[in-house]
Amino acid sequence: MNILVLNCGSSSIKYSLWGSESSSGEQERKIFGLVDCINVRDMPSRHIRNGELVPEEVDAPTHREAVGFILNVLKGEGVERLSAVG
Repeated sequence: MNILVLNCGSSSIKYSLWGSESSSGEQERKIFGLVDCINVRDMPSRHIRNGELVPEEVDAPTHREAVGFILNVLKGEGVERLSAVG
């Protein structure tokens, strides 16, 4: 089970992916990050993942594109299915 939690602000989106891998069903945070500088004129968006700045610029001038970017990050980590988004 994979649960994506989003916290959307006026110029950023924080995200965490929670999942249970063990038979106990206990949830653990797998991936977390932040896409910021969304809708900020003349500033490219940037991505901080698991506490570290990712050096590549993010093409996410809107929140819609930032969510798409986050979903692509999760796909790149092998997450093919989400059970819930909150």
